Amino acid sequence: MRRISRIILVLLFLIGLNFGEDFTPKTGFYKATVNRVHDGDTFYGDCEIWPGIIVKNIGFRFSGVAAPELKEVNGIAAREVVKLLVPENSEVIVEIIKLDKYSGRVDAKIWLMDKNKKYYCLNDVLVENTIFGKMDKNGRKIIK
Repeated sequence: MRRISRIILVLLFLIGLNFGEDFTPKTGFYKATVNRVHDGDTFYGDCEIWPGIIVKNIGFRFSGVAAPELKEVNGIAAREVVKLLVPENSEVIVEIIKLDKYSGRVDAKIWLMDKNKKYYCLNDVLVENTIFGKMDKNGRKIIK
């Protein structure tokens, strides 16, 4: 019973349940561990939403980044770039922006620490790469 209560609490936290308001996720910064990279703009990881409370296998989509699908030209290359930058079991900081419109993922900015111990936004780095594109606010790819 305690486990079910914990699961319900976590789900309510993630969807930001506020009676009488829209269902919106709790925005903010969280620690996450990368489990696997799916493609050039999505990875799955475990997210610590509260000290000691970890939600397993959440899909995180790089907010504002347009990557080719795996079946498209450069799709595999885009995934390999992301795998190099955020390999399995690496820790990242996710800044949750909103729920993604597809498959229950979370749109997020991904923050990494450089060798000088300063954080940088991986999303910004990816859109500078020629394989990736930038998304506008309506979710359409901006052609470079």
